[in-house]
Amino acid sequence: MQTLMKEDEEFARKLQEDEERAFQQEEEKMPQTSQMDIPEIMREERRKNKWCKDIEKWKELNPDTLAAKMTRDKLFKTFRSVDKDVLVELLYAHNNCYKETVEILLNNTEAHSIDGDIQSIKDPPLSEDVYYQMKEDYDNCQDIVDSSEDTSARDYRQEANKYLKKRADLYQKAQRCYQKGMRDVAQFYSGLASQQTRLYEQANSKAEALPALDVFLDTNINLLRHSVKKTKEYLQIITGRGKHSFKGISVLRPAVENHIIQRGLSFTTLNQGMLEVKLTKNSKLTNEL
Repeated sequence: MQTLMKEDEEFARKLQEDEERAFQQEEEKMPQTSQMDIPEIMREERRKNKWCKDIEKWKELNPDTLAAKMTRDKLFKTFRSVDKDVLVELLYAHNNCYKETVEILLNNTEAHSIDGDIQSIKDPPLSEDVYYQMKEDYDNCQDIVDSSEDTSARDYRQEANKYLKKRADLYQKAQRCYQKGMRDVAQFYSGLASQQTRLYEQANSKAEALPALDVFLDTNINLLRHSVKKTKEYLQIITGRGKHSFKGISVLRPAVENHIIQRGLSFTTLNQGMLEVKLTKNSKLTNEL
């Protein structure tokens, strides 16, 4: 598990470094004035703040928003002499059609104000084939397995393997896109792969947690049965609040709750990350269910 997360982090860091270099190159192309003369430490801090905000935005990207972002970025880079608001309005006026927008701009912008060769400028930043493949992969990643009351540890292991396989496929696509110079698309696939890594971790944790829970409950039931003084016992079980789970939703607690109910035991919720289970001498062991 640690290897997968490290692999995700290293690839994401490589993409981030490339993006930072591109950002610095763009900054260097900007005209310098006396008003821009600020201490280097302040300039570096500003770059870092902008970068952090960009990283947060990446997490919310889907194929449609990414395509729109790439379209705007290419227009801004190609037609630097045209006001960005004008470019956006022109794109909107042509129903977000990149080719139509570019044709208008090429016919109405002086050649020395255009950055790049005409043919490469006319090519959309994202081809239809790549876009539809991204959309299909994105939709497939929204298919998250819902756990039912009778979900077993074996089911969770199968679920984990499903996420692991999907993660490997997405990571390979991210690598291929990066090698082709499609940095934005590689970032998109890297994000999807990281999502599958987290889902794999959660499913795998549930697969390991349920057998451990059974051992814990059985041990305490046996102790209670052999006790002369005690007739009941209350056990506190920590499930966590789910802060590090996908979308911040706890996945372990529902699995534990369902398993406890399936064993015929009662419990109360002490807080969002802790349950209290009631055991009696009549509580059944795993092999008695």
